Amino acid sequence: MKKFEDLSYYEILEIPVGASSYEIREAYKEAFSIYNEDSLTPYSLFTDDERDEIREKVEEAFLTLIDDV
Repeated sequence: MKKFEDLSYYEILEIPVGASSYEIREAYKEAFSIYNEDSLTPYSLFTDDERDEIREKVEEAFLTLIDDV
């Protein structure tokens, strides 16, 4: 299993290479909602700092991939 920091942008958003802008946006919304500070899903799995780092990578992945479409 890869470390989170070693994942590609596609792997972070769990989308295939060549995904449409719609797929990228939907994957971003889903990932962001999972790691949102109000979400209980990752509450016991990550520290606040780790969750912030993950959200930053999700945002970076989204902005990079949406620009490429």
